[in-house]
Formats: sequence, C-alpha cells, structure tokens
Amino acid sequence: MVTKQEIEREVEEFLLSFATCTDEAFGVSVADQLKRRVRDCPFWNGAMRMYEYAVGGLLPRDTGAMDSDDELMSVVRFLDGASDSGHGFYFGDFSLAIPKAAVNVAEMAHARHVLDGGQRQMIFDHEIDNEHLSIAEVALLANMDEKSVRNATGAKAADRLITETAGKRSVVPLEEARRWLAGRKEFVPTRRSHGSLPRPTGLSLPPDLAELLRSRAAAAKMDIESFLRERLVKEGT
Repeated sequence: MVTKQEIEREVEEFLLSFATCTDEAFGVSVADQLKRRVRDCPFWNGAMRMYEYAVGGLLPRDTGAMDSDDELMSVVRFLDGASDSGHGFYFGDFSLAIPKAAVNVAEMAHARHVLDGGQRQMIFDHEIDNEHLSIAEVALLANMDEKSVRNATGAKAADRLITETAGKRSVVPLEEARRWLAGRKEFVPTRRSHGSLPRPTGLSLPPDLAELLRSRAAAAKMDIESFLRERLVKEGT
C-alpha cells in the first residue's frame, strides 16, 4: 500500500505541475506563489483526509460520511475525471502526468464509503448498485491484487468470498464483503475519530504564530492539519 509520504510527494508534485500548466495556458504566474503554500490549499487538505479515510479508515472529520466532506469529495471527483483522461494533460510542449497513486487512493476511499453504507457516487465504477462491491474494490480494501481476490471466490478456497452475478459481472454483497474483509490482516476497519479539529486555514491567528505553525509542520514534512492532530493526540495520551 502506498504510504502517506508517497501521496504527499505525489500530490505536491502534481499541484505544482498543474500550476505551471495554468501559467502556460493563461499567461499568469501562480506556480512560484504556490511553492510557498502548496500544503495549505484546499486540494492538499482534501487529499490528505482522503488518504486517512481510504487507507487509515478514519472517518472524515465528525460528519460520519465521505460525501459530507465537500473538500474531500472535490478531490475524489477531480481524480476520477483525471483518470478518464488517460496518460495525462498536454498544453503546447508541457505535459501533466496523472497522479496514479492518488487515483488509486480515491478509488479506495469511494469503495470504503460504499462498504460503510454510503451512497455510491457517479464516479469510478458506477455500474454497480449500493448493495455490492466489485472484485477490484474488494481488492483495494484488502490491499491485495485482484487476481488473488478472484481466486478466493473459487469453491475450494479456504475462506471463500461469496459472489453474485450482476449482468456479466461477479459482484460481492456488502455483508459478505464486510465478513470476508474482517479476516484479512491488511484490511483496516473504519473508525470514528474522537472529537474534531478546527481547520487551521479557518483560524484567525496572528501572522507570526501562523508562520511558526507552518514552519513546524514543514519541518515535520506534514500538512498543518495532520501536524496538529498528531500533536494533540500525543498530548492526550
């Protein structure tokens, strides 16, 4: 499974490349400004919460549902659209690569959302109803390759994953997916965070304190929200 540090690096590189592409297309200069605050922007914040939910199983804020977090959902929908574009975007001689790891995390976040009883969105695999997951979605949540999950649906599998047929596809009922995933050592169950943190970008902080917070988070190679969460959790233990 991709690590948070790998996602942070990929998202940061993508956002800076996206800004450079914007500069080229509109004849403006935002890339240099973004370099100093890329980890404070809405896309970054949404992407980090997307990772925490998809991989860490942490419910977004205190809403209890992924689709209640507009910023997170904006990132998921953007990455869904980006995945449909193929290899990337091009403008003149400039190319913008698709952040493939982030797209996989977005797909995993959506699969977890459905597993948790949420409404399936019109993104990624929208040909399945709210009561089932695809084999690929189960594989993402189990941190397994799709072939291994398909093998687990065989009649001779030790812990057989029971499927149903929808059209020409094999799909997994949600209750069966929950049962089977609970036995996989790489699966992380969804959990609710204890309390909620205020968004750092929404706080009215003195400029010197805000800059100190940014520098401390940057030194720890973390976004501000994750930095605050980690420090508060440590103080509470």
